[in-house]
Amino acid sequence: MTPRTPREIIAGLADTYHCGDCRSDPPELREIAPEIFVLQIGHADGCPVLVGAVSDRADLLRAIDRAS
Repeated sequence: MTPRTPREIIAGLADTYHCGDCRSDPPELREIAPEIFVLQIGHADGCPVLVGAVSDRADLLRAIDRAS
């Protein structure tokens, strides 16, 4: 199996991440420098994740699991 590039790994995460509370907009992936990526997740106004009332850790772990 060929190792995946950082771009492939983060793109897989972007494709599989969904907020369990608001279902969020599709994440926007940007490369701000060579091999440095920003994944911007657009949560709905009032989403408990957006306002910090709950963690997105479980959603993130699910996305990592699906992307791998």
